[in-house]
Amino acid sequence: MVRMKTTFLLLILLWVFSSSKATTILPFANLAEMAKASDRVVLVRAIEHKQITEHGVTRFYTHFELLDNISGRLSNGIIVQHDRIKTPQYERLLFGDIDYILGKTYLLFLVENENFTYQPILASYGVYIQTVHLKNKILTPIEFEANIASSTPYEPLYIYRSNTLIPKLKDAINGKQIWNGSSIKYEYSQAFYNTTIRTAPAHCTFLNSDTIPHWSNFPSLPLPVWSHVNGDPGCSHLLPTAMANMNNNYGGIQLDSAGTHNYNPSCAGGSAIGNEYIDWIDANYGESRHMLLQYNDPCNEIPDLSGCSGILARGGLLITNTVHTEHGKLWRDAAYGTVLINNGVCACLTDSKYINLLTHEMTHALGFGHIANGSGAANMNTGKQGSITALDIQCVDYAYPPTENDCNTLETLDGLNIYTPMTLRASSEINIINLNLKNLAQLTLIAPTIVIDPSVDIPANTGLITIQEDQCN
Repeated sequence: MVRMKTTFLLLILLWVFSSSKATTILPFANLAEMAKASDRVVLVRAIEHKQITEHGVTRFYTHFELLDNISGRLSNGIIVQHDRIKTPQYERLLFGDIDYILGKTYLLFLVENENFTYQPILASYGVYIQTVHLKNKILTPIEFEANIASSTPYEPLYIYRSNTLIPKLKDAINGKQIWNGSSIKYEYSQAFYNTTIRTAPAHCTFLNSDTIPHWSNFPSLPLPVWSHVNGDPGCSHLLPTAMANMNNNYGGIQLDSAGTHNYNPSCAGGSAIGNEYIDWIDANYGESRHMLLQYNDPCNEIPDLSGCSGILARGGLLITNTVHTEHGKLWRDAAYGTVLINNGVCACLTDSKYINLLTHEMTHALGFGHIANGSGAANMNTGKQGSITALDIQCVDYAYPPTENDCNTLETLDGLNIYTPMTLRASSEINIINLNLKNLAQLTLIAPTIVIDPSVDIPANTGLITIQEDQCN
C-alpha cells in the first residue's frame, strides 16, 4: 500500500547551546564532592579560542576571563585545553570535548595539566552554562541526558540560580554546611526543561560535522582491534566478549580480535594519540584501519580517579580529509580508532559493567555519540551504560546496515542524501519524510507499506524511485 501522509510539526524552542558528548564516567556523589576533588572551581566567561601548532601538530585552547573563584589558587586567566588534535592529514576526535561559545559564562570544575592549562574533571559532564530564564540568571548543565537516574546513588545535575549555587558551593567546600543540591534547585526547572527538549536526530547522535565519520567496507572487511600487551590486570580478558557482543548485535560491522600490541608512546606533546600513534600503526600494520586499546592512561591525559569517581575511559577516532560513499550516503573516512582507559578502572567495575564500558567506548570509536537517558535504556546512554538494546541497534544499523536481505521493522528517511543507487527493505513500513536524490541516483523501496510525505519533491513516477510492495525476505 502506497499512501501520502500529511506531516504536522510541533514547534518547540530549540536547544541553543553547544551540545558536546561525554564519555564513560562514574560521577561524584554530588557537585560539592566534585568540587572538592577539583583543582579549581570557577565561574568564567569564554573570551578567545586559540590554536598552537608545533612539529605539525595543532592543539586547541579556549581562554576564559575569571568572574568568580570558588575554590583553588587565584589567577585572573584560565586556559582550557581541548582534546581535539589536528595534523595535515588527520583530526583526532574524542567524545566529551566541549565547543565553548565565546561570550558565554560557564561554571567549570577543573583539574590542572602539567603545562599549566586545565581540563574539566569529568569531560562535559557537570559543565554548566549560565543563561537567563524569567529574568533569573541560572546555571544549566550543558547535557540534559547526563542526568543520572534517581535509582543510583548520584545526585542529578539540577538547574540552579547562579546567586544561590555559588555561595552554597563555597560553604560546602569549606565545611560550613552540608550539601543538599535538591533543596536549592531552580524552582522553575521542569518548565525550563520542557522548553529546551532536543528535537533531532531522534535518539541517535554522531559527531557534529557535515559528514559522519564512517569505517568503509564493513562487514566484509573486518576492523582489527588490538589490546596492549600489558593489558589491564583482571579485566583485559573481557575484550573478546565485548567484541563478540557487538558483532552479534550489529549485523553491519565486524570487529576482529587481532591480538596484542606493544605501542608505548613517548608522550611527546602530552598525548598518546597523535602523529607518533599514526606513525606506529602505519609502520607496524601498513595502513590505518586499526583500533588500539590503551590501558592505564600512559600519558596521563585523563584526570586520576578520585576513589571510583571520575572519567573511566575515552573512545574516539581520527578522521581524514577524504570521503567515501556507501549505502547511498557520503561519509568522512574514519581511521585509527582508539580507546583510552584510565588507571584503576578494573577495580571499580564488575565484569559485566567492564564489558559494557568496552562496548560503549568501541562504539564511540565507530563514530557514534550518546543516546539520551530519557530515550530509554541503551549501551550508549550517558553515565549508566547497560547492555546493547534496540536503541543502539537502530543507530548502528543506520550507518552500518546489515546485509541487503536483512529487514528493518521500520525505515524512516528524514534528510537522507542518496548519492549512489540504493535499496532499502523493511518488514513493515518505509516512511519518507525528506529525501534528496543526488546525481540522479536511483532508490528502490521494498516494504508492505510505503509512506511518502507530500513535501517530498520526487514523485515515484520519475523512474528515480522504484516501489515494490512486497514482504521483505
